[in-house]
Amino acid sequence: MDKGLVIGLIGAAVTLSAYSQTMVSDTYCIMIGFLILMFGLLVREGFIPFYCEFVTKAWNENMSVSAERKAFGAGA
Repeated sequence: MDKGLVIGLIGAAVTLSAYSQTMVSDTYCIMIGFLILMFGLLVREGFIPFYCEFVTKAWNENMSVSAERKAFGAGA
């Protein structure tokens, strides 16, 4: 999954949570969600490189396991 998309989904969740939580003000929560969305956009467009060693390693291991399963006909 695209890293920019994941960051954007997190930003959308933070923005939408503004109306259901009471820890911070609605305005502050919407602002933080908007900033996370903008960060995701910049990552997706390539203006900001975003490398996460743990996620990349887990993704590659998952892909290699799926490829091995497909090679043996076990499905994904």
